[in-house]
Amino acid sequence: MSRNGRRRWRPPSTLWPLAAAVVLPSAAMAQSGSLEQWLRSEGEFTNSEMRSLRTGAPVVRIVGPDDRGGLSLLGAVRVATTPAGLIALFNRPSEFLAAPSTLAAGQVHIPPRIDDFRTVRLPPSDLLELAACRPGSCKVKLARGPMADLSEAAHGPPNDQEASVTARFRAMLFDYADVFVRRGLHGLPEYVDKPRPWSTAEAMAPLRALDASFFEQSRILTQHLRAFPNSTAEGVTDRMAWTLEDVGIRPTVRLLHMSLIQPPDAPAVDALIAIQQLYATHYLQASATYLSLVIDTSVAGEAARFLVLLSRFSFDDEVTGIRRSALTRSSVANQEARLRMLQQKLRP
Repeated sequence: MSRNGRRRWRPPSTLWPLAAAVVLPSAAMAQSGSLEQWLRSEGEFTNSEMRSLRTGAPVVRIVGPDDRGGLSLLGAVRVATTPAGLIALFNRPSEFLAAPSTLAAGQVHIPPRIDDFRTVRLPPSDLLELAACRPGSCKVKLARGPMADLSEAAHGPPNDQEASVTARFRAMLFDYADVFVRRGLHGLPEYVDKPRPWSTAEAMAPLRALDASFFEQSRILTQHLRAFPNSTAEGVTDRMAWTLEDVGIRPTVRLLHMSLIQPPDAPAVDALIAIQQLYATHYLQASATYLSLVIDTSVAGEAARFLVLLSRFSFDDEVTGIRRSALTRSSVANQEARLRMLQQKLRP
């Protein structure tokens, strides 16, 4: 027990299981686990990084096996906040998702409204490339119907092209959000921008191991994400948002689903947040981010709160070589900056 009567956080013994089964803590971890010990053992945080973390600096590391098709990041930052502060920020998605890499963001209602997307704009490079799109070859990730629709608009009268493409792209995002709210990930259409069609549900499947391992203490959130919207868990708050982000190579429009829970089965975890990607125009086939507000007693013998972040990204086959290096560097920097901004926003 900690001094405030809450059990210390006892994380699972592994972060990257090969299967989506729940991974229980090891016996040693169950006896003496702390956040610092876990970051050292599972994240390989160095003494220098732990000192930085204790003094309030965010730390983000690349973790897990070297996967050419993806990237896993583990980060943490000390915060001075209460669960109510994090929940209030979560309920303002545009502010919650703000970061130096975020060029624009907007909340999407559940169920969505077409007006939620009124300020979405495609970057000029995307507008130019849509005219050349065809199934199996497109620089923008699109399903068959939207690809034909947007390509048609891109071939329209020059004085109307941008307005027409923008209106149809906004309508597409609305349709994606609406289908997800009614039918879940499996209702989203297959993408045909590459020679082999693929779906969001297919791309997300390898990332599902994360929620079962990192948040073993709260199976409720895991089950909620998998079952949404067919069944929703009590105590979970859902939000949706769109963002325009500079992920290091070119601006990317994304559609996101976010869920928050205060888990009853993890007394040292004040809140868990999961963010899953529903759509992205470029590079990211899938992404899952988990943010946990954790109480730890290993800092100067007193209870301290930390935001612990775990992000995993699945890249498409265009992210290789120089692009992979650039995207990796920018992802680490973006997550550090995101943690720093959350730390500042969550100050009392």
